Amino acid sequence: DVSRPILGADFLTHYELIIDLKSKCLKDQQTTLTSTGKISTDNTPSINALKLSLNFNDLIREYNDIFDDVERSPIKVQSHNVTHVIQAKGPPVGAKARRLAPDKLIAAKQEFQNLIHKGICSPSTSCWASPLVMVKKSDGSWRPCGDY
Repeated sequence: DVSRPILGADFLTHYELIIDLKSKCLKDQQTTLTSTGKISTDNTPSINALKLSLNFNDLIREYNDIFDDVERSPIKVQSHNVTHVIQAKGPPVGAKARRLAPDKLIAAKQEFQNLIHKGICSPSTSCWASPLVMVKKSDGSWRPCGDY
């Protein structure tokens, strides 16, 4: 009998895990991932995921030259001859547009002009529509959202 649950050989074998005592880590043979162990003085049985120290912002800054700066240049859109036809039954679903406050209307127009310039979206004449809702971001700017 054991006072605390432990992982047995059958568990380690089933999941192809190897305990590396010298490196104090658990190695996954399927994914080649490793997890460094940590000695705990806590008597409560638990399993914890260790935090990664990798800071993605630092990586992006370090290798900035390989990332496209969407703010600087329009997206390169590939042209094609594919037509997507959706057979809809019944009348188009839509809702009346809601009036926006002047500051929200200006922000929405600017954002859509920016998205059109970047090639992310294009003007539409579709009968299917949903009202536009402007949501304030943490930096004080506005994000256009669809009210579906």
